[in-house]
Amino acid sequence: SFDLSGKISLSIWNRNAESLVEKSAGLSVLGLVRVNNMFVHSQVQFNIATEVKLSLVSNIDFYSNIALCLQLQQPDSVIKHNVHKVERIPGSKHRLRKSKYKVIPVSGRTYALNQKNNELCNIIFAE
Repeated sequence: SFDLSGKISLSIWNRNAESLVEKSAGLSVLGLVRVNNMFVHSQVQFNIATEVKLSLVSNIDFYSNIALCLQLQQPDSVIKHNVHKVERIPGSKHRLRKSKYKVIPVSGRTYALNQKNNELCNIIFAE
């Protein structure tokens, strides 16, 4: 699934503007492996899912010299991984169920676009 949202704020008094465009996406993968024979019935089901965002922030300062700063940011996110295993032996009461749940954190980052953009960002945020 995908989601696109944004906002713009403009200050004529302070002579600056800021905009934000966010792109969100979700991904889920499901899988199932099954083995059935006369000795054992076994099944493993897995699921891996994540939801990531990407934000484009622009800051514009038109107080004296016009300066534009673009920042491409990816906030913190998590990856969820679940595994469920079921085993049965035909003709017996033996049944085994195991589940494992794992959450993997992914740190956010800011991507550098180009040198000129970095210089303009330093000018805007130095004030």
